[in-house]
Amino acid sequence: MTYPHQGSEPDFTPSAEFHVTDGPRDIGLCFVGDSYVAGVGDPKALGWVSRVVARTPHTDVRLRSYNLGVAGESSTDVLARWRQETAPRWAPRSTRSAWSSASAPTTSRPA
Repeated sequence: MTYPHQGSEPDFTPSAEFHVTDGPRDIGLCFVGDSYVAGVGDPKALGWVSRVVARTPHTDVRLRSYNLGVAGESSTDVLARWRQETAPRWAPRSTRSAWSSASAPTTSRPA
């Protein structure tokens, strides 16, 4: 990720390739974003992340979700921190996926 000059949009090019294997999987699912991801304003304090994960069937999968939403962040802020914040949560996982309220999902496999 690079920042050509102050106030510009960062360049971001995903570099990971992945393949899904058969059998049980250990999935770390990171949700990175702004107030929407954090669940700000939700009267039940669940936010959309907890609601989606709770309603998602996951047979033969060990699913762990991490809500890394920060109220007030911009897309540039999210891009600047997502790799650093998701890495420790993905370290032991066979499948990794990050979702942001500002972009499409990014999925990768261990190197």
